[in-house]
Amino acid sequence: KIDEVVFLDKKGKVKKTLPGTFYDVKTLTERLIKSSADNKYIAVVDNKSKKNTDEMLYKTGWAYDLKSNIAIYNDDGEILLKKDGLSCSDVLLSLDGQRFLCFEGNPDTGVDGTIVTETIDPCKMASVSVYTIKSELLYKKISGDVANICGFDSPKFSPSGNWIVE
Repeated sequence: KIDEVVFLDKKGKVKKTLPGTFYDVKTLTERLIKSSADNKYIAVVDNKSKKNTDEMLYKTGWAYDLKSNIAIYNDDGEILLKKDGLSCSDVLLSLDGQRFLCFEGNPDTGVDGTIVTETIDPCKMASVSVYTIKSELLYKKISGDVANICGFDSPKFSPSGNWIVE
């Protein structure tokens, strides 16, 4: 849990403060805060979920519709990117801050009511997308059943940021 993010000027004075992480069960909202390995870039992810109707659940397989609003800051507190409308249960930053990974995990059919039909397989519902800091989609992969492993678990950037590792 991160209480707040504080950006300091060169003299150590507070320039900007952002509220920290939270999860609100009543409103189905949460804030995630992620940083690059060197803490030079910060991603603030505001997630809002809403329960899908039975019809949408049947059409999509998802019990909840997740919308993510992402802001990426440099270590001076300047916003480098605002990207709204993604669906990211987790976000990771490359070390150079020039790419971010949006991960939407597999649904948990025992918890969230996700259904399985002839066309909907929870093992094939996770996705990994990589975007540039300019909001361009570089890569997207939907999970599949590989070697009897259901979907993706926790993808990460390689240390160089050029590869996605699982």
